[in-house]
Amino acid sequence: MAFIFLSRPKPQNVSAVLNIGDDAPELSNIELSSNAILVVFLRHVGCPFAENMIKQVCSWSAVNLDTEIVVVSHGDELSTHSWLASIGGLGSSKLIIDVKREIYGNWGIGYSGLMHFLGRKSLFAVFKLIFKGIKNRSASGTRFQKSAIFLIKNNKIAWSHVNDSAEQIYLP
Repeated sequence: MAFIFLSRPKPQNVSAVLNIGDDAPELSNIELSSNAILVVFLRHVGCPFAENMIKQVCSWSAVNLDTEIVVVSHGDELSTHSWLASIGGLGSSKLIIDVKREIYGNWGIGYSGLMHFLGRKSLFAVFKLIFKGIKNRSASGTRFQKSAIFLIKNNKIAWSHVNDSAEQIYLP
């Protein structure tokens, strides 16, 4: 398993927090065909919470067929694809690789502090995930990157949640 250490990454340019009704920022050069899009920003590749998020989003998408899913990873491309294959894939979701975390920053998703992922709630939650077969895997990215989910309707932010701690996963 790759180890990504606990050192804090270089500073990141982060835009202001997005609010309901704001225009959705760009999503790279990805072709979108839907008026409803769920944009999922992952913690690092290999993170049990990121794996849990992918599994919950795939289940959510099975009952929300009118919503297109876009997953954004800041892990390198090879590690991200390998990790996704090892956890069952993305289903019909589209993937954007954002190693420099520029898209994260444009969407107002910055870094967390150490307690974001080493706090009591997060540590307890990671142990609970072990019983579901979800564990730390080969890693890529930074443990300090926050995750978030946005629902976009007609190019506007309709719903959003930027996680306060690593274990949080809220879906609209």
